[in-house]
Amino acid sequence: MSIEHSTEAYCMIVALCAYVMIQANMTVPPELLPRSEMAQLSNISIGHVLVEEAIRVRRGLDYLENPSHLSVLTSWFFYGCQFGLGRDNSAWSYLRCATTQAQLLGWHDEEAHKSDPLGNSRRRVLYWLLYVAER
Repeated sequence: MSIEHSTEAYCMIVALCAYVMIQANMTVPPELLPRSEMAQLSNISIGHVLVEEAIRVRRGLDYLENPSHLSVLTSWFFYGCQFGLGRDNSAWSYLRCATTQAQLLGWHDEEAHKSDPLGNSRRRVLYWLLYVAER
């Protein structure tokens, strides 16, 4: 809901779109593309352009010093994109970044999940997903 006012939300949504294009090898009908010349590109290529855009914009954010739920998700999607593009070293780095951000936010602490059971249950699931994927 905050994509119009949040650079962080923009990065997460663009990273999610890139992830879907790369991992699912989704086909986009040509009439949905903003420019007709994009119909010549493969879905992987479009996903690559999207992930590069999200990475470029994210460089202007202080996500390492001020991690958030969105920055964890963005790092997770970057991990999936890089892995799908065969960039394993970058993929592992983004996965480690997502896991570290989740730990900095206290998602590993079960006591922190008691105050907001519904919202925090999603964070708990994401934390354990990150933890298991990294291991």
